Amino acid sequence: MLMARTDIYIRPNALGWIGIVLLVLGISGCGTVPLPDYRYYRPKDSNLPAPLAHPVIEGVLQIDGFRADGVFGERPIAYSSDSEPQKLLQYHYQLWTDPPGSILQRRFIDVLAAMKVASSVTARASVRSEPYKLSGFIERLERVKGLSGKWTVVIKLRIRVESPGSRLPLLEQTYERKTAANGDSISESVGLLGTAVDDIAEAVAHDLLKSMKP
Repeated sequence: MLMARTDIYIRPNALGWIGIVLLVLGISGCGTVPLPDYRYYRPKDSNLPAPLAHPVIEGVLQIDGFRADGVFGERPIAYSSDSEPQKLLQYHYQLWTDPPGSILQRRFIDVLAAMKVASSVTARASVRSEPYKLSGFIERLERVKGLSGKWTVVIKLRIRVESPGSRLPLLEQTYERKTAANGDSISESVGLLGTAVDDIAEAVAHDLLKSMKP
């Protein structure tokens, strides 16, 4: 009579294969957990201001792309807190649709063109036109969490406007806006930042008007 064997021998290398199979099955089981989605943000369309009575510049105004150092020039949205003001952080999955310098350039073009600050407002002018040039530097562009837990958006820009052939600028000034948010959503903060940029662009137009008066 035949007896069933209970002393089955498993070779050592077979144990390795079994471990790999179990690991793959474990990873497959984890695949049901959804990964975070990347979310891309851009400010909503500007509420364009009314045009000035007369152009400030009788010629072409070229708006260059805004420059920035470090995280303010990158696409991840930056944030900080009043409890640790020296620390600046970035969201991993919350990004601008384009580099901030490009977004601010387009916003300034839209606002200053609507206000008819110059005969033509563009991102790239012909060299023959001898354009006036507006350049900007982003010093701050972030969400800030206060000690109370409420959020504020902060933007700080250094603006310079040069006339063709002149070593001295028509305008060189720093503009800062701080706006309290009602909630904690990033969408709201992005909207408030867009409004603040438009407000600064409008202020630049009026300051240019003052500087051009005889």
